Amino acid sequence: MSQSVSQIVRGIIDDLSDGVSELVLIVVIMAEQNAEVPEQLPPAAATVNQTANTLASIARELARTDYVEFEEIVTEIEESATAVDGATNTMAKAINVLQGTGDRKSGWNGLVDACRIMSGKTIRLLQIVYGADLKRLQMTADQLLDSISGVVSPTRHVTRPDKQKFVEDVQGVTGRALKLANFVDSKANDVESPFTRDLLKKIAKDLQDATNEVVDLGNKALQDPGTWGSAFDDRLAALKKKIAEAKQAVENSETTAPMEKLTKLLPLIEAAMAEAKEVPTVVHSKPADYQKQEKAVKDTVQDVIRKIQPNPKRKRDVERLEQSLADQLLAARNGLKSGGKPSSPEGKKLQDSTKALLDALAALKKRGDPEREITPAQKNDFQAALANLRKTGNLITQPADKEQQKYEEVKDGLAGLKNSAKEGNAPVIPQQLRNLVNNVRDLSDQMNRNAQDPHSGQTPWQRQRKAEAAADMEKTLPGLVQKTKEALPLNNPEKVNDMLSAIRRVQRAAERGGRPQDEQQMRDVWADIQKAMQKARNGAKNGNQAEVDDALKTLQNALKNLRSAADRRAGQLPDPSKIDGISEELQALFDKFAHKAQDGAKGDQAANNDIDRNIVPAINDAWKRLDDAAHASAIAPIQEIENLIDDVQAAVDTGDATRLAPAAKQLIEKVNALPSHIESLPDPRAREQARKHVEALQPLIRDLITKARDSVRNPDDSKLVDDSAHAAEALRAPLAHLKHAIDPNSYDRPTEGAGADTKRALAELREALKSGDTERVRAALANLKAAMDRYNGVASEAADNYGKTDPKKKNVVDDALKNLREVATDVNCLQNKPTDVERIKEVMDSVTDALNNVSDSQKNSTKDDTIKAAALANNLLASLAGFNADDMDLGDLLGAAGQLSDLLRGLMGDSTKLARSLGTDPANLSPVAKAALELDRLLLSLEGGEPEPEPVEQVTAQVETLNIELAPIQLTGPVIQDIHFQNVDLASAVTFEDVSAAVAYDLHQKAKAVSSEADQVALELSNLSKFARSGDRQNLLMAAKAAAAHIQAYCRKLTELAKAIPCRNDRERRQQDLLLKTAQGLRDYATQLKILAAVKAATIEDSKDTDATLASLTRNLGGLLSQGLTAMAITQTTMINRK
Repeated sequence: MSQSVSQIVRGIIDDLSDGVSELVLIVVIMAEQNAEVPEQLPPAAATVNQTANTLASIARELARTDYVEFEEIVTEIEESATAVDGATNTMAKAINVLQGTGDRKSGWNGLVDACRIMSGKTIRLLQIVYGADLKRLQMTADQLLDSISGVVSPTRHVTRPDKQKFVEDVQGVTGRALKLANFVDSKANDVESPFTRDLLKKIAKDLQDATNEVVDLGNKALQDPGTWGSAFDDRLAALKKKIAEAKQAVENSETTAPMEKLTKLLPLIEAAMAEAKEVPTVVHSKPADYQKQEKAVKDTVQDVIRKIQPNPKRKRDVERLEQSLADQLLAARNGLKSGGKPSSPEGKKLQDSTKALLDALAALKKRGDPEREITPAQKNDFQAALANLRKTGNLITQPADKEQQKYEEVKDGLAGLKNSAKEGNAPVIPQQLRNLVNNVRDLSDQMNRNAQDPHSGQTPWQRQRKAEAAADMEKTLPGLVQKTKEALPLNNPEKVNDMLSAIRRVQRAAERGGRPQDEQQMRDVWADIQKAMQKARNGAKNGNQAEVDDALKTLQNALKNLRSAADRRAGQLPDPSKIDGISEELQALFDKFAHKAQDGAKGDQAANNDIDRNIVPAINDAWKRLDDAAHASAIAPIQEIENLIDDVQAAVDTGDATRLAPAAKQLIEKVNALPSHIESLPDPRAREQARKHVEALQPLIRDLITKARDSVRNPDDSKLVDDSAHAAEALRAPLAHLKHAIDPNSYDRPTEGAGADTKRALAELREALKSGDTERVRAALANLKAAMDRYNGVASEAADNYGKTDPKKKNVVDDALKNLREVATDVNCLQNKPTDVERIKEVMDSVTDALNNVSDSQKNSTKDDTIKAAALANNLLASLAGFNADDMDLGDLLGAAGQLSDLLRGLMGDSTKLARSLGTDPANLSPVAKAALELDRLLLSLEGGEPEPEPVEQVTAQVETLNIELAPIQLTGPVIQDIHFQNVDLASAVTFEDVSAAVAYDLHQKAKAVSSEADQVALELSNLSKFARSGDRQNLLMAAKAAAAHIQAYCRKLTELAKAIPCRNDRERRQQDLLLKTAQGLRDYATQLKILAAVKAATIEDSKDTDATLASLTRNLGGLLSQGLTAMAITQTTMINRK
């Protein structure tokens, strides 16, 4: 046949969908009126039947010709085509019955049901036929890969039968490979996008060339296996890679996978979420239906588990789902026994367990389909985007910022190594370890340089601490390397935990030098500032220009150090201007001071007098107000104690007994001095609350020092090292509450206190494990889970507060909290496995890291996050360069990179403050901001199924901040008023009515600034939701038809825009490809929407299957519409509409 399958199907699909929609509309109207049969009904039904039968005939012909070698496809087509024949016969009979003399109402109901059956069977056949080309290619590729695995190397052939089998095997492989190349080439002719067409053509040619090379080397190896055998093996391995690339490329070229989506992971998750959400409602309102609902939720969750279970990377997800499901069902049964009241303790437990199950499913949904692998093209695109983004590093020039970047690289590398160890991903560990060793050494070198620089602006305490941390990293790193080698290939849980313990030693060493202590930093930097000011004043009065210059240099760097800490504290206040305003005032005063000091050194006595009488008093007053706002002097002594706790643990981590006694002595002295400091606080409320926390310190100090002493006596015992570390964390809990008592209004203080309590619960769990008492371990796990739940509540409230002024910071915190909730589910799972000691230790490690990640996400400023993004980009580039395709799937890549957009929030909008903190001109941020936008676009295209791009109305505003002069986007119609839309949260929507309302609302918010056509689609989707909810079947059909028509208009706009792109470079060609693929996918979805809406309208009773299918389709449709809007906005603003 000259046409491809998809071209044949699309040739009849519009007629069929229109005919079905029109027929069902007529039937519904007439049935509701119980009217006489109109003249146009029988011909309309006959036309639809004829079209459906034509599709069945074409399908059977394809089964007999194109797919005859593929029994599975043939069977599916034959069965579905037969079902369509039966449905059309049923339709014809229903028409005859209706035209007879029987009961008309019954006749109409029969015809409505016949319409439903015919529509459902037809769309099933469409699904099979439309996906047959792709399935044929996939099956061919899979068979090929299996065949290649069975080819024995020619170097092993010794007898004639072996050689004969070799010939047959190679002929079979190469014959199928050439057939696959033809399939790919045929697919290339069927795509609209020039970029995709050229890519598939090239892949087909490469596959053909690789096949011919295998044939050539196979013949040579047959004659001389010693010379050519190894070369043949290499070429066969290369062919295997080409086959996998071809399969992936064709899958990526698919604009939609229409109803096949229902067998993929996303719809399975959505179905499970829908059933889980229903359980509390059934328990409370319909207890008689509970057994049916329990079976439904068990079946749908098990479907998800079966889908992900073969992938070892989803082992933890499986455990979380199994535990969460068991918890929900137990809570539901207990709720039934107690009467099912939502307000009862049992009802509350059911609500909590339901949320936990929904969270586990949502987390899996975010990670994506584990079967999707990174293609070479995706990997190259991502590397290119990261390379552009890494230009952020060019802006990091200050020594302290360079150190911070290296610190973030080390933190990220340690986290990656931990995750690989816990997931059993042994192949990637050697590369991760190599990268980490280099990063640790770079960080150590940078810390030493900063420690030796008296003009760095850092306090003597900071410089000393960095020198010590650098030395400690050098001491602990060899132990990590050795323990990692011993743990590989990760088949011994005890050795894996020894490796994790070694990672934690390096981690603590890096944190001692890299973790900021903002209040102590502010207090001590202020002391250095006073010294530098005095030196400058003396130099000015003595006419010593060199002394003034030296003092001002120190003063300038010290002020940067002060402001970096002040910026972080400002971000924790409900009103950041209380600190930011004073920081700006101090900056202006110091600028004035520097100017006057220079004049004074030249003999201007009036300038010196102005410094003494006006400027210095004003600076002192500003500092006093800044100190009060940040509580720096009040909290700094507490942080000194925290630093000494670090020093005690440092002695343990390095096995240096000589450091322990001095550190312990200083710790005891500082704690003994704390009561007098507390009594000096001006706030009586703070004094009263602080006293009880001070009393809790003494027994915890004794416990830490005892465990630290035991450990340094046995430095190779990782269990004793961990005992000491947990005792140190327990000691921090009262200190965190002390800081909260002094500073009750900052957002991070309650979270810090709750985090310290959770770490204390970890220490109690560790003691329980040492006891070997199973019930004590179980109780300690329950206590830890309760502490994590409290922490989540406190931190979530803080995240909401951040969102009031900085939505992207809220995103960063929320992502960290989602990870924490996943770990909390792991803890919950382990309550039923209290004897699994090694797994419990793994999860305990994850708890600590999750808490620290939330803390970092809260405290980091925009500058900190920008530096962190540069570090992540560096690490990702290094990882992508070193990993094979099998080592990382698409979910890994998206998970690692998805946070970059939020971390780079300082590049969007007003970037003046970020530029100032980095010590650069705001204009220098533009190239990096452009790279951030490009990365957003790339991530959006990689995510595929359900993208959540930036609000489109912000895209133009963002690009304008990059100093690009743009022409405005021209709308073709009026903006639809918001009153027509219902604000429904898409993330929590489950039913078709809620999903379509949520998609409509989100789409309208994005479309109203970019596309009138897409806005009209949003309106009709909103109508679709409204009419489905009210049961208005006539208007439901009309809304679906109108939505489909507006989607087609929107597709024409996308296609016109794509053809207007100049295609001057690879980026523009890819953008054109994205627009064209989006348009094609939307056209297919529009057709499906009409047919599925007809199925729903013709369904007399509610059908969960129909509604779930429609909900999935609408969600995917919304994602593709949003993707088109973002691509449209970026294209118009960056490629076409420049003035």
